[in-house]
Amino acid sequence: KSELVKMIMKSVARRRRKDAESEIEPLCEKWIDENGSLPLHIAVANRVPTDLVLVLLEAYPDAVRIADKHGRLPLHYSMSHRYPNCDLQAYWPESKSVRDRTGCLPLHYACRFGVNWSSIQHMCLPDDSSATECGDNKCESPLHKACIGGHIDLIKQLLEAGIKSAAKTNIDGMSPLLLLAQADGKSDLPFNERRNNLAFVE
Repeated sequence: KSELVKMIMKSVARRRRKDAESEIEPLCEKWIDENGSLPLHIAVANRVPTDLVLVLLEAYPDAVRIADKHGRLPLHYSMSHRYPNCDLQAYWPESKSVRDRTGCLPLHYACRFGVNWSSIQHMCLPDDSSATECGDNKCESPLHKACIGGHIDLIKQLLEAGIKSAAKTNIDGMSPLLLLAQADGKSDLPFNERRNNLAFVE
């Protein structure tokens, strides 16, 4: 994968110099690895410069619609690797509502890995407001995911957005509060601050 990224970056460098051979290597943008990932998936996962991603999108715009073997679109990758630099959903707005094989929307990944709220609102919050309540195959909502990650500011934003899943449990019987307590127990924060972090979810 790193070799592929290097190859595409070389193409971008030639493009900047306006050389005659400024195009991406033939079919490079449609190359698929053993996981079903396209160069766009790989570029986003490697958090490459935005102009490189734009070159790939220009060469193969439909890449935003193609899922890997796990059902993950480039937008899922963008959220799971905290790479909101390029607005992938603008190329296919419906991608915000696509679930992978674990039942996760891009929103679930964004909440699990702590993408900031403004990026979530713009890039992966489905038009249907009920999406904030949607559970994946483990019956975990975006709030559960944010609690697993211990992303306090994001949890507050989700609660302020009026979500109603704070009391719902996943298939293991864990509520968002219990998941946050687990994550908080691994924190190095002072006890009083940890206690305050748990109090506002109750």
